[in-house]
Amino acid sequence: MNKLLILIRVLLKNSYGKAFSSLKEMAKYGLVVVCMIPLMLMMYSQFMSFFDLGMIQGGIEFGLLAMCLTSLMTVFFSFPTYLYFSGDTPRLMSLPLPTWTIVWSKTFIVFLSTVALNLIILIPMLIAGLISGAINIVGVLILVVGTLFLLFSVLFMIGSLYILIMKLFSKVLTKDTFVIISTLISIGLAIGLNVVIQSGAQQSTGMTFFDPSTVSIPTGPFIQASWLAKAAVSFDFLSLLYCIAMFAVLAWLYQFLAQKYYLKTAAVCAGSSSKKRKNKKGSDRKQPVFTEMMKTEWFSLIRIPAYMMNCLASSLIVPILFIVLILFLPSFKELSEMAEGLDISLLFPPFGLGFTVGCVCTLFLGATNMISGTVISRRGINGLKFMKSIPVSLSKQVLAGMVVGLLVTIAGSVLYLIPIKMILDTDLVFDLSFVLGTLIISLLINLGELIVDIIHPKLIWENEMQLMKNNYNSLIAMFLFWVYLGLSAGLLFLVFNGELNLFAIIYLLFNLILCAVMYWMIPKLTIRYLKNLD
Repeated sequence: MNKLLILIRVLLKNSYGKAFSSLKEMAKYGLVVVCMIPLMLMMYSQFMSFFDLGMIQGGIEFGLLAMCLTSLMTVFFSFPTYLYFSGDTPRLMSLPLPTWTIVWSKTFIVFLSTVALNLIILIPMLIAGLISGAINIVGVLILVVGTLFLLFSVLFMIGSLYILIMKLFSKVLTKDTFVIISTLISIGLAIGLNVVIQSGAQQSTGMTFFDPSTVSIPTGPFIQASWLAKAAVSFDFLSLLYCIAMFAVLAWLYQFLAQKYYLKTAAVCAGSSSKKRKNKKGSDRKQPVFTEMMKTEWFSLIRIPAYMMNCLASSLIVPILFIVLILFLPSFKELSEMAEGLDISLLFPPFGLGFTVGCVCTLFLGATNMISGTVISRRGINGLKFMKSIPVSLSKQVLAGMVVGLLVTIAGSVLYLIPIKMILDTDLVFDLSFVLGTLIISLLINLGELIVDIIHPKLIWENEMQLMKNNYNSLIAMFLFWVYLGLSAGLLFLVFNGELNLFAIIYLLFNLILCAVMYWMIPKLTIRYLKNLD
């Protein structure tokens, strides 16, 4: 046990030690917390809506299910990165340590990452419950303790699955094949969760909407979420014991599989690497240099697990799961029926409303990837030297990476048009203006993130996961744009007196000018900040 605690302390220092090494680093983490406040306020408003309607157990189940899905996606990509493809794995395996010490120390680091992310959901849920009187102090304690068991259970489920997968494919496993396998599994999990939750939603249609206490959120395979919600609301300690018993069973299974298969498989993965494909002269077709650089950027994102999780999953996979979760809420059907036949154009101008909604969805929901904000940082110091050595301007190379981030941002943002159209009967003008708002804000954010990364790149890092955890260029840019959006909203209501069409036109023109200025600045900034940087 003493060795385990020492190893956990070393890994924590390696992963998070820099957070408190200086006031500058502490300020960066403080900025991360500030950036999460708008999202936490949105979650608080959602939980208050549940509790005000009397849907106490249903609201808690909604929060716990959201945490389970968030943990699932986080663990899905971070678990193999930490336990198999991490740079410190070979060094730890050479030490005289038992298998369980290495496994549980690394597992604890993954668990801390999931807990930190889920605080965005847990804290608003607890505050809303206390303020509304839906839960008391005892219920809060049950939720806090039970949530830890719940998140550990999700980690054990995905971890056990990955240990088996790594064992089965250990002979052919590299980072490339891992990404292919994990992508197929993620698609299968998404389809499976969709089917299970849809089945649960159909079974719950018999519940009357006018009896909120009977409304329950279908939790699918995360049955512990229902047990924990019931324990917190009605103090059913038997349900809490069920949750703990499930945790114990999954922990034993995880320990058994790790003890039996981890070391051999980890040794194979530690010795493997992503081999670059060799170009065959006979099969290559010449393409524009800019297109080739975009392809290289895209392949680097999908081949490296840390980039896949932080750059692509956050903008493409998570929105899909989020939309699925919304579509199968018990109140979604009633909301759709209430809005059926409502002519939105009689209340708001379609162009102005669609443009404004598109801008907001892009800023708060779609633009969560870190692609443009790490275009330079992901190269590292050696990659930057290589960029300088090839006969292509630095500005063109960084813009190629930015375009990939732009396309991912647009794709993730446009996805949110699906639930909007399922609720509201919007016309073509609304849809096109929504896409227009998405395009302009996506371009603005990605140019801003690129400029921040050019000015302040993080070029020295040990592994990709460390880079993504300790790089805050995207969050800094996003925070600045949140402030910008707040000022714009004030401008909308104060100067234009709520005239959405006039605001949309002025806002569009102003942002186009701002984007043009930022685009003009990029070649000059690359010369100033990157040319002499070694």
